[in-house]
Amino acid sequence: MKHKLLLTVLLALVLVSSVAAESCITYFHGEECEQCDQLNTFMEGLEQKYPDAEIQTYEVYHDLRNKDVLTEFFDRYNVPESTRGIPAIFVKDVYFIGNQSSLDLLKEQIDTKVRTGCAGKSTEAVGVIGESSPYDVLETISFGPLTAAAFRDSVRAPMISLLVIFLFFLAVKRNKEQMARRASVFIAAVFIVNLLFSFGIFVGIAASSVGTFFSKIVGILAIIVSVLYIHSFISKRKVFWSRLSKEGQARLMAKVTFFLTPVGAFILGLAAGILSLSIRSTTTVSLQHVANQRGLELAVFPLALYYSILILWLLTLSAYLMFFIKEKVEERAKSKSKGSDFDVGRWMEHHHKILNVVVQVLLLGIGIGLLFV
Repeated sequence: MKHKLLLTVLLALVLVSSVAAESCITYFHGEECEQCDQLNTFMEGLEQKYPDAEIQTYEVYHDLRNKDVLTEFFDRYNVPESTRGIPAIFVKDVYFIGNQSSLDLLKEQIDTKVRTGCAGKSTEAVGVIGESSPYDVLETISFGPLTAAAFRDSVRAPMISLLVIFLFFLAVKRNKEQMARRASVFIAAVFIVNLLFSFGIFVGIAASSVGTFFSKIVGILAIIVSVLYIHSFISKRKVFWSRLSKEGQARLMAKVTFFLTPVGAFILGLAAGILSLSIRSTTTVSLQHVANQRGLELAVFPLALYYSILILWLLTLSAYLMFFIKEKVEERAKSKSKGSDFDVGRWMEHHHKILNVVVQVLLLGIGIGLLFV
């Protein structure tokens, strides 16, 4: 008899422990999910309000295993395919999907279920549906959202800083054909950096504050160089250059000349491209995380390629405009020279200086803007 009583007590303890281990509240969200913010804040306070309740949270955008868990919950609760999304909360026989305009009903249901016991979910579940985001992260990074993300990212401070360096680079080179070739190499290097970034390379740099520091430094240098150039143009004196020794002038020219070579342009594009990677949109971050998931590389590659090309639109447009302007300058110089090669060179020099002053004024304004972004 005592043995039977002891066995009964042990079985009861096992049952109690299994019920206690059952998750009372299960919450699914995505890190870049726009509809999850309100419920994220709400769920943060639940553990303090219900310290004895078993609350489990799953992030489904960066972990495909968690997405599989969510799918199991959808099937268990018979959630229709058309209403499946995140944020999603499951409490016993009730589920909530989407960002609720009012949390009163959710709070009431959670309070009731916690007090009466959460174990034993029913297949006859009742659901409350609100505005939700896709629970499959691939659905959030289609070509439409990715286009908007690329345009937003291309005008953020780090990418504008990259544009400043590129414009300095274009302005120095006088020959339009050579400028076009060097510009193509520079843009190709930036493209490679962004494509690698889409597949999870350079994540540490992108997650740091390097981009902000890069923007401020470029802004300061743009102001200094622009002011010196404009001053030397107005005063007809090479203010900075004249103060250097001949050896210093030679060393500086050697460094500048190197970055005007194809190899130098490629290295400059790589370095500046890496430093411009931070402050990207949530869609871009989602693309990066999806690319890291095993078996999804082929599905993501067209999206990554598309994004890496589209984000370069401002650099490409600037290169085209500079090539077009230099071509017009050359035509105007030839028309004014009346066939004299010597006069062509003089007119080219004159128009090139004016073009550079216009570029420097533009860069001065951008540099000031970068300091306050």
